[in-house]
Amino acid sequence: MEILIFIIFLAALVIRPPHQGRFKSSGYKEASGHSLFETLTDRGRSGEYLTYVCLEQFGEEHKLLTNVYLPKEDGTTTEIDLIMVSATGIYVFESKN
Repeated sequence: MEILIFIIFLAALVIRPPHQGRFKSSGYKEASGHSLFETLTDRGRSGEYLTYVCLEQFGEEHKLLTNVYLPKEDGTTTEIDLIMVSATGIYVFESKN
């Protein structure tokens, strides 16, 4: 009986994973281009998503930019995970790898 309950539980997770409704209602997928699976299986993206969701609550008067690449002096680029632009300033959120 326990095996049947476990199988039903796993099937429910596959059909509708946790966070799916919240993920779809946030603008993170469109802004970043990352799928729910990519976001949940990568710690860095997961943290970026959670930060995005928190910052998104500030409203439309704030603009959120994701995955911004800036050129460096040596010709390579560096990525900034999130930038929030508001009337009071520019805030940068970057994960440390």
